[in-house]
Amino acid sequence: MIQEIPLGHLEQVTISSRGVTVSIGALTGCVELGIPVNFLTSSGKPYALASSGISPSTGRELNPISK
Repeated sequence: MIQEIPLGHLEQVTISSRGVTVSIGALTGCVELGIPVNFLTSSGKPYALASSGISPSTGRELNPISK
C-alpha cells in the first residue's frame, strides 16, 4: 500500500498496473459513493470502468469499454 485515503476524499480511482488487488469492499464503497474506478492497460488505454451507472435503475455494473 502506498497511501490510505478516506473514500469521501476521492473523485476517481485509476488502476494502471497488472497484478493489483482491489477488495470488493473498496470497489463497493467507491460505487456506492459515485466514485468511478478506471482500469487502464500498461500503455494507458482504458479497458474497463466500474461505476454506479447513469441512472438509479441501472444498478452497479462493470462496463467494458469498446475498442
